[in-house]
Amino acid sequence: MLISNQQNGSFRIPILLFSLTGHIVALLVTELGRNYLDINPNWYEQFLYLWIPMVILSLTLIIPKRNEHRLAILAVRFIFFMMIGLTAGSYKEIELILLCTIVVEAGLYLSYPGSVYVSVAMVVLSLASQRSIEAWRQQVETINTHDLIAYSFYSVLILTSVTIIKTLLTRHETNISLIRSLDDSVKQLSSANVDFQQYVILTEKQTAIEERNRITREIHDIVGYTLTNIKMMMEAAERIFSTDPEKVLDIILQTKDQSDNALNETRLALGALRSMNVSELTYSTIYTIAKAFEAATGVVVTAEYGNLPNRVDDDIMLVLYRLIQEGMTNSFRHGRATRIKLIFGYDADQIHVVIRDNGRGATEITDGIGFSGMRERLSAFKGTLEARNLMDGFEILATIPVTTVTY
Repeated sequence: MLISNQQNGSFRIPILLFSLTGHIVALLVTELGRNYLDINPNWYEQFLYLWIPMVILSLTLIIPKRNEHRLAILAVRFIFFMMIGLTAGSYKEIELILLCTIVVEAGLYLSYPGSVYVSVAMVVLSLASQRSIEAWRQQVETINTHDLIAYSFYSVLILTSVTIIKTLLTRHETNISLIRSLDDSVKQLSSANVDFQQYVILTEKQTAIEERNRITREIHDIVGYTLTNIKMMMEAAERIFSTDPEKVLDIILQTKDQSDNALNETRLALGALRSMNVSELTYSTIYTIAKAFEAATGVVVTAEYGNLPNRVDDDIMLVLYRLIQEGMTNSFRHGRATRIKLIFGYDADQIHVVIRDNGRGATEITDGIGFSGMRERLSAFKGTLEARNLMDGFEILATIPVTTVTY
């Protein structure tokens, strides 16, 4: 079934209103023609008895959700319709109005392509039934060729219109399903991209930790080995001081060289360790995740760093990192942007961040989980966050008071 019950539910009220309008018009035309149409008086009484259950059946069509139940109701309705049309003789305006209502119901209530087959069958049966019959013990003449051609034309016109509408609705539902599927894919890709970015940072941190541990072990080995050697040399000098003073001088000189070498190696290791103490989150890290995001999603990401300070507090850098990460994810996931621009600026001890994209914007800007998280992080530093639609996209503006760190 290509047309879902949800879509049928969204259109059932307009279909019902159209059908009721058609039945009311048919009733009015019948009453207006009572005085001048050459139709057997018994037909008017029969019409009312058949018209009432047809209206009731039209009302009940909005209740069932299964296709076969609606088909059964339409079959009963069509039988009542045929009973009215067959006994109307050469007057076919009322029959054409009622045919229009039942074809619309069959074409739009039933699932595609079965709805087309049922609608075609109804029109074919209606045309095939245009013949003379006996009713109320007298012969009811059929319509002439001229009127039959006109009736056929309008029947086919109704059928064609309903089929086109049904086809368009089917394509609409297919497109909606495709959009939902793509949206799910975008969500999964966004989640995978965020996980990938987290993995990159965790890998960098793990690498830094391993390097830090290696340097720590190296310092331990250098200091331990050097101090042990110096201790042993001093004990040797103490033992031979009284018997061989000249040898003591050589030991002291060796000890001095040993301590100089150890001091140089320790300084080098401490320098490396000190560089590892700087936070792994830097402007370079933001650039790295932006390029990783670009590679993973295909969204072109550009950045303008402006006059940013060389270094800010580590906590502020973390806020910047999370802000950029969440902003890019929202642009791709919700705005379906193909280009994102990151703009950074600094003045009056404040960093200004703009995340601008060419996406579809937002019909209503509300604080979701991600947006609320960004706002909470900024509020911890008395920062502000704004979001607004643009003519050609969407924009997030953040301001963060900062304390610069100079190295």
